[in-house]
Amino acid sequence: MSFNTDEKVVDIVNELISCVDICIINKKIWETDKIKMITLIAQQKPEFYARRGRLIHSIVMYDDINTLVAMLKKFYLAQENKMDFQTLSNEVVMGINNKFATEATKEVLDMINSNNNSNNNNNRDAK
Repeated sequence: MSFNTDEKVVDIVNELISCVDICIINKKIWETDKIKMITLIAQQKPEFYARRGRLIHSIVMYDDINTLVAMLKKFYLAQENKMDFQTLSNEVVMGINNKFATEATKEVLDMINSNNNSNNNNNRDAK
């Protein structure tokens, strides 16, 4: 998710709550026709959908939005200068990968660990 530092996370969350309210009001549509639900939100919140369509897709398509909530919390911490954006980016990418690409993430982590172990062994051998 791209992040405009001028846009407050609280404003994004408030918009998302409004989108969730639309889902609750139209629960039958949310349960039976996800695409129609996304279209309904896009019609009612066109500016937000244009900027944050991916977030709307997340709240409509997935039953578990814990990854999204965690990501928004991290953006908030970065905005409050309690976390740097590079750390934020790394944690968000790993969180998303762990959620949606677990096998690929495991392979990458195994490769990183393997490379780190090789480098540590090479450093010991050089001494």
